[in-house]
Amino acid sequence: MKRFLCSKQGSPSLILPPNNGTRRKNGVSRCGYFASIKFKRIDRSDNWVTDTVNFDHNHPFTTPSKIRYLPINRSISHTSKLLFSSLAEVNVPVSQQAVYFSNQLGGVQNMGCMKMDINNMVRDVRILKIMMSI
Repeated sequence: MKRFLCSKQGSPSLILPPNNGTRRKNGVSRCGYFASIKFKRIDRSDNWVTDTVNFDHNHPFTTPSKIRYLPINRSISHTSKLLFSSLAEVNVPVSQQAVYFSNQLGGVQNMGCMKMDINNMVRDVRILKIMMSI
C-alpha cells in the first residue's frame, strides 16, 4: 500500500521538538488535517488501484503563479551546481550568481531554483570541503 499526503499534513507541535531548550524559529506550514490518497497493489502484481481518497483541505491551494516556489518543483541541475561552485570559489556573492543565472536563462521564472537554494547548496559544499580536510 502506498499513501501520499498533502505537504501541509501533520501537527506543528510534533514536527521539530525543541532540543536543550532551544528551537530554531521556522514558519509553521502544518495545518493538522489528513488530505491523502491511498493506492494498493492487486494480488502482488504490478497493477495498482486507488483505495481511498480524502480531498478535505483546510487551507487554500497554491496559485499557478506560485507553484514554482514549492520545494517539489525546485531543483539545481548538476551543471548549475558546478557553475555555482566555481563562482563561489572565486568569491562571487550568491546574489550576483542568481542574477547571472537568471539572465542566462531568460528570467527568474526559468531558473528552477531560488536564491535560498543556491545559498544552501554553496553552504553544503563549503561544509563538505571542511569535513574532508579534517
